[in-house]
Amino acid sequence: MGHGLTYAKIATHMHVLFNDGNRVLNEHAPVLRLQSENPDMYHLVTAVLNSSSSLLWLKQICFNKGGGEDEERDRFELQPGKVQQLPIPPVVCDCLQSDRNTLS
Repeated sequence: MGHGLTYAKIATHMHVLFNDGNRVLNEHAPVLRLQSENPDMYHLVTAVLNSSSSLLWLKQICFNKGGGEDEERDRFELQPGKVQQLPIPPVVCDCLQSDRNTLS
């Protein structure tokens, strides 16, 4: 199966998990795959997706399925197409395109 990143489609926060292929997932957990099979690249993208900046951006563009005025009940539909549109910082893009860890 290979490496991948997975997350819940409907959630309060973005909780991305690195999947090394040893986990069973259902149809409600989208899987993101990178061109590189280097696990370090997957960890880098996981860190970006789990950041508070990413969460703020996703909450602005994703559909809120929550309970109105009560923020604790807000649930966002994190569609894969919306996650794909997430702006990635240029330094992270350069690192991903070069397939080596230039951030360290």
